[in-house]
Amino acid sequence: MCHPSVIYLYMMRDIIKYTLQIVISVLVAMEVSIPPNDYVRHLIVVLILYICFKNKVDERILTWFDK
Repeated sequence: MCHPSVIYLYMMRDIIKYTLQIVISVLVAMEVSIPPNDYVRHLIVVLILYICFKNKVDERILTWFDK
């Protein structure tokens, strides 16, 4: 049986993943609909965060610090 903190960690990862997906979709919609394209940098930052999150870079950094 898993420890409750491990279950909580996976629940938080799902919540963060879905939140990033919503933010990405909103930024893409704003980028398409508003002509001056002011949201390019925001979109790039959020996409980099999402890629790092999907590749579990946060867990790798934490295990690297634990060594």
